[in-house]
Amino acid sequence: MGTVDLANELRCEPNVPGRWNMMSSLQKVILAARAHDCMALDGVYINLDDDDGFLNECEQGVALGFDGKTLIHPKVCLF
Repeated sequence: MGTVDLANELRCEPNVPGRWNMMSSLQKVILAARAHDCMALDGVYINLDDDDGFLNECEQGVALGFDGKTLIHPKVCLF
């Protein structure tokens, strides 16, 4: 899931806490993945200096039903 690309297409901010501005689109991606027996991977977290925000987004992704998260930098592999 390219969440930054999605935000650009929606013309919204990509790093809003809670991602409320992209929630319906994220849920549709998960539904489409399940309908086609595919994995759904959550997009990257772009604020590498915000460890708590990254952790929160990971927890949210699990709660939404994503199967994993894509990573943009080795720093986040420590979690």
